Amino acid sequence: MLHKVPLVARMAADPFAGPLPPLVAPTSSLEHAVAHKSLGVGVASGGFLVFYYMGIFKVLQQLGLIREGEVRTAGVSIGSLAMGVAFPGMGSHDEFVQRGIVFAERCRSNRLCFGTLDKEYFAYMDDFLTPNVSEAITGRSCMVFSRGNTSHPVGEFVCDYEDREAVKQAMRVSSYVPGWSSPAPSIEYKGAPGFDGIFSQLMPCPEGVSHCLKMSALPPFDPRRALEGLLDPRELWATAKELVFAVRTFLGDNPRQALREASEARTLATLDVRAWGRVLATNQAPLPDIYPGRYRRSGLSPTQWFMHMLVPPSAEMVQTLYKEGQADGLAFAKAVGWEGAEALQL
Repeated sequence: MLHKVPLVARMAADPFAGPLPPLVAPTSSLEHAVAHKSLGVGVASGGFLVFYYMGIFKVLQQLGLIREGEVRTAGVSIGSLAMGVAFPGMGSHDEFVQRGIVFAERCRSNRLCFGTLDKEYFAYMDDFLTPNVSEAITGRSCMVFSRGNTSHPVGEFVCDYEDREAVKQAMRVSSYVPGWSSPAPSIEYKGAPGFDGIFSQLMPCPEGVSHCLKMSALPPFDPRRALEGLLDPRELWATAKELVFAVRTFLGDNPRQALREASEARTLATLDVRAWGRVLATNQAPLPDIYPGRYRRSGLSPTQWFMHMLVPPSAEMVQTLYKEGQADGLAFAKAVGWEGAEALQL
């Protein structure tokens, strides 16, 4: 009989295992990789924190550290969408954020997009992706997704796309959260069920690169910083207000029916301690090069970062996440001594 090792135990032992393992030890300097077009960018999951990634990309592209079309990328979950701005013709970062505000507001007014996230997300990316997106990213941009089930997921990835529709479907399966995206536990992808890559890998890197710049929108959980957030009246009020909003919006006018729908959709089962164990195991051993709080004090508490992974942010919070990403991108560039970083004004 096959012995099944619990997901939490497996991830605690090797939290970065997956189909596209991160390049832990680069084979060249960052400067060499950029100059010789062998730089890779890995984008982790993050849900509605995607706007943080937009801020990082914006600054690093302004500085010439990430050059459009000259990098290889790998993304998982919402990271599969975020990395699109690394390629020509995909629209500006500001445009992405403005459209994202509309997307987030639709979810805020519709039970946090519980059970309908797939539909809204598909419309969001359809509005953003250009007609020639498949030509721009094929062979250079990979997306991680999962097969099997959330208890024993098997990670896969795709890097080649026949057309624009193939890109959309890859982004869709990479970000499909069972129960939340729709009541179904998975969606059909390339002839078999698939779902969010977050269940099989959180930090991917593309193959064939000499240096991989890794980004995460979730900070390692810092008890001291979390406690500071609880003791700061402004942070506590902002956090409490959003939590109350989220609960009220989710429950709606008929809390009993809302809870029954959640149970029937098996969301509470599929997003159980095993899945969150994976997230927490990864965050306790921070591998990313850029994440909130690494190079500067974050303007948000750990609780706020984790909350807005699932709770659609307000227009004001979207802009805050965007600015936090820009500030952290610049802080990283300064930390590595990148030319022009000291002179850049945000």
